[in-house]
Amino acid sequence: MTIGLKKLLWHMISITMLISSVAAFSACSADEIDDADSGNETGKEDTNPDEPNDKPKNLNFVKNSDDTFGFEIRDDKGSIYASQPNPVIIRTKNNNGKEELTKSGYQEITATANGNICSATITTTSGSKFVVTDTYTILDNTIFKVKRSVKVNKAVTNDKGFSSQFSIISNASGSSLKSFNLFAPGFLYRNNTYNNPYENNPNLSSGSFDFRETRYGLPMFMAHSATAKKTISLSHVNPSIKSDIDEKNSKQWVTSSSVEYGSLGASIDKSRISINYCYPSIETETPRSHPVKAGQSHSYTLAIAISNDIDYTAAAVKAYKQHFALNNIKLYDVDIKEAYNAQMDMFSALAAPITGKSGNRAYGLPWSISIPDGKPQAFELQNGFVGQQTSIAFQLMRHGKLSGNNGVFNQGLEMAKFWFSDKQLVDYGLPRSWWIQNEKQDGYGNKYIGDFWTYPSFTRCFTDGMEGLLDCVRFAEAYKLPQAEEWGKIIKKFGDFLLNAETAGDGSFYRAYQKDGKYLRDVNAIGPWPDEQKKIQASSKTNTLIPVRLLIRLYEWSGDKRYLDRAIQAGEYGYNEFYKKLGTFIGGTPDNANVVDKEAGVFAMYAFTALYQATGDKKWLEAAEYAAVYAFSYTYCYDFAIQGNDVANIFRDGGISGYSFITAGAGGTDNYNAFIYYELFKLYILTGDKFYANAAKVLERNTKSPMDLDGTKGYAHKALLLEATTLYKMTFSSVSTWLPWCGVATSQPMVNFYQTFGRYNISDVENKSLELLKNEIEKVGAGGKKYVIK
Repeated sequence: MTIGLKKLLWHMISITMLISSVAAFSACSADEIDDADSGNETGKEDTNPDEPNDKPKNLNFVKNSDDTFGFEIRDDKGSIYASQPNPVIIRTKNNNGKEELTKSGYQEITATANGNICSATITTTSGSKFVVTDTYTILDNTIFKVKRSVKVNKAVTNDKGFSSQFSIISNASGSSLKSFNLFAPGFLYRNNTYNNPYENNPNLSSGSFDFRETRYGLPMFMAHSATAKKTISLSHVNPSIKSDIDEKNSKQWVTSSSVEYGSLGASIDKSRISINYCYPSIETETPRSHPVKAGQSHSYTLAIAISNDIDYTAAAVKAYKQHFALNNIKLYDVDIKEAYNAQMDMFSALAAPITGKSGNRAYGLPWSISIPDGKPQAFELQNGFVGQQTSIAFQLMRHGKLSGNNGVFNQGLEMAKFWFSDKQLVDYGLPRSWWIQNEKQDGYGNKYIGDFWTYPSFTRCFTDGMEGLLDCVRFAEAYKLPQAEEWGKIIKKFGDFLLNAETAGDGSFYRAYQKDGKYLRDVNAIGPWPDEQKKIQASSKTNTLIPVRLLIRLYEWSGDKRYLDRAIQAGEYGYNEFYKKLGTFIGGTPDNANVVDKEAGVFAMYAFTALYQATGDKKWLEAAEYAAVYAFSYTYCYDFAIQGNDVANIFRDGGISGYSFITAGAGGTDNYNAFIYYELFKLYILTGDKFYANAAKVLERNTKSPMDLDGTKGYAHKALLLEATTLYKMTFSSVSTWLPWCGVATSQPMVNFYQTFGRYNISDVENKSLELLKNEIEKVGAGGKKYVIK
């Protein structure tokens, strides 16, 4: 029923119906992560909305001085978290490009069984009229959905374009945006101190910023007040992203009915922070509007959440899970074993001997492959990181044995033997990272031809490389290969190096090391390129968490408790410095300096999960959950089409869900998060939280969509997929290249999943009891226990 303004004069409407979004989300189908809102947004009317209600008043509509109504959101104790006296905001631009904001409270409110329908008609200065209807649905006492519909009722010639805005204002105060801990998935983590200094990096010294929602992994924004311990967040639920304008060449303000994407951002006014969603986008670089013409309309659904959190990290985990659960994420239909076989076929087709310009011989996969023709572009080998040669060696040996193909087994064996024969590794314990076919030059003018060159031994590179060689050792021991004993001694030699590597006495590791165990201070070793030399940042300790899982795997393999003790020391440093103090993870890759990035979060998740499994201390599990949400949140959880006729553009009809941003503050994406679905599923088992199982399924399946498993893309290999690619502008920009890590990101979690559960697909095991699944992961540990032939 409609309640007139007079009747509302002395009443505030309280909405208290609770609907369990968590229960609904837990019941997802295997093919789609369903909408958790089981309520009907326009359900039956409340037949007696004016009767007193003794339940907590969480959402209240409050009378303004002009007889319209705004809203307040309170917690169960009545404390105000967020408010908005004028929920109806229309932004118009006239023919001269001048912008006008027209604001209003609601004029009519209809009570429903689980919410309210609120509406207002507002008029611009020029005389255009807009009818705005907001339908509120209460999901539980901390999260609310708002479906907004806007229609132009009257159009005046002077008003050319319009956007509608929805904002929530925190009740916590702060002098600037820097006073708050901010979280925007894939974009902003607590603050922008270590963000890449590119156009995406928001200026927190300014009074406001707005960026198009396609710059966010999930279009949500959170503000946490450490002083008030209050958190508010806003998201666009199930975004339908489209545009028929030429996005590449439309940098100025454009008015078009075909633009279907908004912007998210924040502003501060009178010490109060506001989270703002505007549709279409008002991003400064490329503002968009819908035309002011009679009958023009648009609609979208938002979600508001509140929580009471002492720590930023807890607030971010809670808010992300709440908003993720409301989205229908379509899962790509793929059989993981088929994808695994395609990847092994590609590895085998590419693995071969390589003769250097000096005549020295190596064995491995090319450094890069062009797409779509699959032609090698360079022949260089890196043990970890980009090259991932040692992991591929293990996987080819394993696949050769399981398939009874001695040729494939011998390919992997030759690759492993090449890296185990590195004289520096044998003599000093530290492997060299990079072998070149032709020529490289260091910063002193020394040339290296057809051999290892002086590229620094970055902690990230040798960790990846030695994890692969440890797998080779465990495999060799299981199959009683003649190399097992020799390889085991070499691994222990490396273990000694790791235990004795220079540290500041605080448990940390440095970013790069020399063969004598001292951290690398000589930037000229990397080469004559100043930009590359800056990436060494020799005294940095931001890579401390990267070797932790490897140390625990060495402990599981050898039984030598020194490895576990060293892992705990490094874990304590990382826990305190990055999880507790910084609230973010930085410097995960050697080809970027110390910036906020996804891969640092991935290795933090590896470290904290392994420490929890090894010690049982729940503080590690808490940290692992934040690191997991942090890393996963870089992932696109929605889809949109990418414009452009580039032959490598496979996203003309969409398919980007599962791709993930590389760093915060830059727009490049890749398929790296394919690596982590096995670890996310482990967290589901360890916590019982279905969020991690659903996140794992997104990465298990949607990261396979860019491959050519059905042969429709015309790729030379079915397992080819694009490396660094920029998508957020809805236009295509890519290196159009495959690197070996892309293949390992695909295959490594498949191998780990099968070695743990004896199946390739999550759908084959997810309905088993948690107790049974826990038994399976305990047998494997962090991946250093006895290799089991399956």
